[in-house]
Amino acid sequence: MKKTAALAAGLVLLGCGTARAPGKPRIALVMKSLANEFFKTMEDGARAHQQANAAEYELLASGIKDEQDVAGQVRLVEQVIADRVSALGHRVHNGWLVIRAGSVERRRDCLATAGIISWTVRQSPFQRRAKVATLVAATAAGIKRYPLIDVPEDLVWAVAAEASPWVADSIWAVR
Repeated sequence: MKKTAALAAGLVLLGCGTARAPGKPRIALVMKSLANEFFKTMEDGARAHQQANAAEYELLASGIKDEQDVAGQVRLVEQVIADRVSALGHRVHNGWLVIRAGSVERRRDCLATAGIISWTVRQSPFQRRAKVATLVAATAAGIKRYPLIDVPEDLVWAVAAEASPWVADSIWAVR
């Protein structure tokens, strides 16, 4: 029970942030209460580790003063989650598909659209609820599959059709 409470109490090691040095992740530690000694010790340990490893990552520690402030806890978690959105950014331009992904470790892939040989759409139950999907571009080179994460579901086939005009003739493409 205590392990479950501790796990539920803090979201540890969620990557966040948009302005950072390339290759250096930002790690968020969201604590249930800053008044509780357990969480204070957790924060002190995390800060000590980050200081000893400052070249490896940045630490963002936050929490609320009163553990009864559930709305405050939700607000902090939503801020961390919303940051993931700023890590995404997909674009089709001048024959190139640019794909960005990652929260802890950011990645950008650039594909020549002429090299895309097929498209697949995948949707988890969570993505269905959020009305987004993962669009996967397949190629014969590189890592073979390049996922565009969390594309609005009503734009998925339009994005594929913009990158690969032959998709526009498909019955699945949104016109």
